[in-house]
Amino acid sequence: MKRLPRWISCLTLLLCALCVQGQVSQRFWFAPPWMNSHHTGEADFHLILSAYDEDAHVVVSQPANGARVLCDTTVMAHSYCDIIVAPKTDHKSYAEANIEVPYNVISQRGMYIEADHLISAYYQITHANGEAYTLKGENALGLDFVIMSQNRYANQADYSGYKSHNNSIQIVATEDATTVTITPSQPVIHDDGSSSTTPITVVLNKGETYAVKASTTAAAAHLIGTRVTADKPIAVTTSDDSVAAGSGQDAVGEQLVPVDMAGTDYTVIPLAGSSYESLYILALHPSTSITLHNAGGDETLMLDSLQSVSRIITGVTYIHADADIQVFQLTNRNGESGGTVLPQMLCTGSDHVTYKRIPNSDYTILNILTQTPNIAYFYMNGNEIPASSFQPIPGTDGAWSYISYNVTSKPADMPIELESTRGVFQLGVVDHASIPQGTLTYGFFSNYANGAAIDVLVDEERLDTVFVLCEGETVTMVATAPDGVRNFKWYHNDRLIHTGDTLKLNMASVAQAGQYRVEGESKDCTVEDKQFHFVIQARQTIIPLTEVTIEEGESYTWPANGRTYTTTTRDTVWTAVRYEGIPVAGCDTAQALHVIVRSCVQANLTCPADICGDETALHIPLTITRNGDYTATIAFDAKARQAGFTDGPLTIIGSDIVIPLPANVYANEYTAVITFTPSMPDCETLRFPIAFTVRYPHTVFTQKWNDVLAVYNEHYNRGAGNDGYRFTAFQWYKNGQPIPGATGSYYYTGENTRLDYTAFYSVLLTRDDGVVIRSCEYQPVELDVPDDITLTQ
Repeated sequence: MKRLPRWISCLTLLLCALCVQGQVSQRFWFAPPWMNSHHTGEADFHLILSAYDEDAHVVVSQPANGARVLCDTTVMAHSYCDIIVAPKTDHKSYAEANIEVPYNVISQRGMYIEADHLISAYYQITHANGEAYTLKGENALGLDFVIMSQNRYANQADYSGYKSHNNSIQIVATEDATTVTITPSQPVIHDDGSSSTTPITVVLNKGETYAVKASTTAAAAHLIGTRVTADKPIAVTTSDDSVAAGSGQDAVGEQLVPVDMAGTDYTVIPLAGSSYESLYILALHPSTSITLHNAGGDETLMLDSLQSVSRIITGVTYIHADADIQVFQLTNRNGESGGTVLPQMLCTGSDHVTYKRIPNSDYTILNILTQTPNIAYFYMNGNEIPASSFQPIPGTDGAWSYISYNVTSKPADMPIELESTRGVFQLGVVDHASIPQGTLTYGFFSNYANGAAIDVLVDEERLDTVFVLCEGETVTMVATAPDGVRNFKWYHNDRLIHTGDTLKLNMASVAQAGQYRVEGESKDCTVEDKQFHFVIQARQTIIPLTEVTIEEGESYTWPANGRTYTTTTRDTVWTAVRYEGIPVAGCDTAQALHVIVRSCVQANLTCPADICGDETALHIPLTITRNGDYTATIAFDAKARQAGFTDGPLTIIGSDIVIPLPANVYANEYTAVITFTPSMPDCETLRFPIAFTVRYPHTVFTQKWNDVLAVYNEHYNRGAGNDGYRFTAFQWYKNGQPIPGATGSYYYTGENTRLDYTAFYSVLLTRDDGVVIRSCEYQPVELDVPDDITLTQ
């Protein structure tokens, strides 16, 4: 290994196995942005590299600067290397002299990362004015780019006397003699102090860079819609220095993707809950119709080519257009901002992503977007993410779901690994730190590429490249791919045998063995087909057995051929054989064993004794001790039905039965029967009698002054339009204990004393029908009334 320059600190930490990040490649190009010297302050400039299943030898260089090597290291398999690309003592001045791309001049600052095996990489500024730039490998290279940025908020004009940098564009060439043309949407500033929208053409060699910036720091001067074209592949960065949104200023930036990776469908998910969060839509074609769907309703826009529009983000928003568009999202927390270009939904995403949080992180949100069939297959650091945690994306008819996962409580130095064992997902990450100075970073760490791979599922499991089954068995295969892939075609030994997403082999024969291939089509991306090989074993002997019935969780054991076999679920079991080292349900001896597995639900529940009348629902904890299909219903007594309770199906949320309380429910004692009716015959129907008391809401009495609580009379002690309660006896309680002598319709603490503002008061009420029920508790507050008001008891 070459000796590292003294200003490179390379740190390698072991991660868990199979950690795979989204933007994977062996080659990355990047043009680092310029930042305000004073605002960036004590920032570290990090290049974070992650390796996969193999050690990766990585060289980071500046090809145009005499092939200068910035770092030559090996990233161990399943680990990451955190490289600080400027010395701690004078990092900012060093970065300005060696790393960051200057304006209006051809320089040699292009950064090239090359590895001998797949890696992922991102550039991260981790102090004040910080941002994350996810490097996108081949996905970042193209011939035609349209700049995406925000144009609602200005750049801070100066920071403690240091002039901030305006919205800017950085370009790096990947080949010699590359002609680049920049067509500004707003004036860019020239070295002589003038500014214009006149197109700029430069010729760059491999690794050379060029940058331009907006003429002013004003929001309207931002360069969104600027077009950058080239005759050979280039990579483009956009940067927004010290964006003044809210109470702070923070950098916003991104490595862009070319327009051929734009799409028609996007989802914007709020991240930090700030009123400054906003989205920016730019059309790439004339007369583009765009519809925004969110919980507040739909909005339709019409944009011409390179025209943009912005909206404050008020909730999860699904965007659909009839032609390609690009979308940029700005997020903000405590005045610190971050921004990124969103990947289109169709044919993009990753099945593994690993993220390393910024130093001193105190707020980290992961936004995961995926197709709804995938939500039951997610894991974070090996732990399952419950499917119930996902929410549907509005406007997608349930086809897409998301989760905003707050991982702030996780150790800040612990890498976060997300994995989907079925399908791909997009991952947006916002990371905020308050010390030593506030900063926020935002980026997508999943794949932007317009490519999709087909998976084949058998019994919800991914099909491997070799599949073995027995002659006469039936197998059903389902082709799955990201949304936008359709027209599946199945081939057997290169002969088309079926179209559609499902292929079923009934009573497979040996002739059906061989090579299979599944192809798909998409207007949005290229589709990688799936190939696998079926091995179909011929049968030898069949030994029939009688039908047996077992309960779920039980097993059935029988002797055959001098051996003992056991089954729990299958209706046919074979003796074990192996095919090329693969364990198989073999075919040497076929057991015609017909097993019925009876699944009868068993459950326990305990009903709470009472519930306050001002609550919305009664929650009854439910424990399912044995699973089975069933229908759950409830039947109330006549008194409960008269009070508004309704017989019918039960609502079960998580591990609770939830019974809604009717509006202005009558305080009383009620009974009901909860019934679990199994779907399988011969299973026992479960019945659970329950009894509960609805207590009076605390609003049955009121705090009159600082020393008096009083029960409302029958004209005022129920909701509008309801007959009131007639009370005949009263007993006041404090903190669950009766107050001696407090048996009137009001409770007076006595002269020169007040109610205890730290205590909870209630009243036991006897109605004229003899029913005795206590009210809910009330904690008094100090009222702004004269102290000389007294009440003679």
